[in-house]
Amino acid sequence: MEEFFEFIKNFCIIAVSGGLIMLVSPNGKMHGHIKFIISLCMVCALLSALVSAPAEIKKYISEIEVEAQESFAQGGEDARLAVAKTAKSNMEAEIERLLCSHFGLSESEVYVVVTLDTRDLSAVNISGVTAFISGASEYEGAREYLAELFMGETEIIIMEKG
Repeated sequence: MEEFFEFIKNFCIIAVSGGLIMLVSPNGKMHGHIKFIISLCMVCALLSALVSAPAEIKKYISEIEVEAQESFAQGGEDARLAVAKTAKSNMEAEIERLLCSHFGLSESEVYVVVTLDTRDLSAVNISGVTAFISGASEYEGAREYLAELFMGETEIIIMEKG
């Protein structure tokens, strides 16, 4: 946009200067030559804008493309993060239900927190499970049950709920 205003300013300066020169120039043979030179300057100003326009348009289009790609990438990243958060809460609820049904506990006796490895949002991994259980007799059984569920690849921590 600045280039457009610069072009308008330059064109107006050429037009006003040309008009002033025409006013003070003597009539006669020189008048026609001066008029030709001023007209030539104005045509050159117009042509310079037309010649530089494709390069400027290309630059603006590339800037718009970059901004669109960045917006799309950010939107995709936000969507993946939202999916990861939803998946985390769903996993926690499902592990709570599994522990409750396997050990005959009520939902108020079990609380689970899942730790996710979100360095790569396209491949989120469960890196840890912390379960808070009421009743000390279920700790070791819950640890073994969860270790079996996660094939020993996840850190399992069982604590007393209280």
